[in-house]
Amino acid sequence: MTGIVVCANGLPHVTARCLQAVHDHTPGRFRLYLFDGVPWRDLTRMWQRGAELALADGCQYVVFLNNDTAVFPGWLAPLVDSARHLQHCAIGPVSNAPGTELAQLGWPGQAKAWEAVARINGFCWAVRTDRLAQMPLDVGNDAFLGAEHHWQDRATAQWGPPAIARHSYVYHWKGTTRAYVVGAP
Repeated sequence: MTGIVVCANGLPHVTARCLQAVHDHTPGRFRLYLFDGVPWRDLTRMWQRGAELALADGCQYVVFLNNDTAVFPGWLAPLVDSARHLQHCAIGPVSNAPGTELAQLGWPGQAKAWEAVARINGFCWAVRTDRLAQMPLDVGNDAFLGAEHHWQDRATAQWGPPAIARHSYVYHWKGTTRAYVVGAP
């Protein structure tokens, strides 16, 4: 089973849109952990708490999803399949955000289902829960939208660089939160 951790900082209409997309486009069993009213300085702490809850509930994977992200049909299976079979520290989706454009990855019909990258954006990323148990997020390094990169940098040495799952698609509403630009190695 997969745990989906959604952190929200106000904007209930944005959160409702995100949760509706998760409901509409996520078949099968999953657990949803919603942390609302989270100040950005506490984001990593809430991600870590969500991961701990997912692990305690028997989830094998956790997906961190910001509330300003919409998921598309079939979004979750490629993330989980990639996390299950690939030796990468974390898996992200293809999105409209810088660093994960189709131009960088090629068209979805290509044979390779994933592409290694230097970093993935924090608005949607999947990790095996056993990896988070071995290497928790650094809650002392709770910089706004930077803790996921700090964790990925540490985890890359142990499990390999993060990757983008080509057949998983999400949309990040630009301007709602700041997206980092990531580059390919």
